[in-house]
Amino acid sequence: MTTSKNHKEITFQLSLNLDEELKKLEEKFGYSKSELINIAIEDFLQNKNQNKLEKAVELMYDEYEKGDDLASFTQLDGEPFYVAG
Repeated sequence: MTTSKNHKEITFQLSLNLDEELKKLEEKFGYSKSELINIAIEDFLQNKNQNKLEKAVELMYDEYEKGDDLASFTQLDGEPFYVAG
């Protein structure tokens, strides 16, 4: 097995059930087990980061709705920022 400069070879144990599932995915999609595991980990990390972002948006939305200081700026929506006079 050859590895490229941007990959590291690791050894780990996998349940027999997951190994069978990986074999099925190998046959179905034509990816190696290594490629499938990399895809799964990348997808997991992307979803984890997306969930963090969604939680942050929810927290800020609640703060915006409940916080008088932030909600008061809605009165300025649509008005010019600077008026020459």
